[in-house]
Amino acid sequence: MNLPNKLTILRVIMIPFFLVALLVDGIPAGKWVALAIFIIASFTDMLDGKIARKFHMVTDFGKMLDPVADKLTQGALAVAVTFRYPFMTFFLMLFLCKELYMSIMGLY
Repeated sequence: MNLPNKLTILRVIMIPFFLVALLVDGIPAGKWVALAIFIIASFTDMLDGKIARKFHMVTDFGKMLDPVADKLTQGALAVAVTFRYPFMTFFLMLFLCKELYMSIMGLY
């Protein structure tokens, strides 16, 4: 378990905190907290890739987990925004169709 993999796992762990901060109304400045969590998650996504390539820490586990963490983060954002703003449902459906298509083509 190297540093890039730990950063990727941290990104996955941040997802529920992001969702709670964005969707629970009782949290003071919840939207700002969610934004900060999302920025940190985005930064760790960039950082884990740079570290893995620069220090030759690329692993099969990391190659598998990083895209999964990306999709989970993007999906959490899409679902949260749709719950908060129901008129965004069309974009959630568009996102899901794109991901389904890419998954099927990836398997093909």
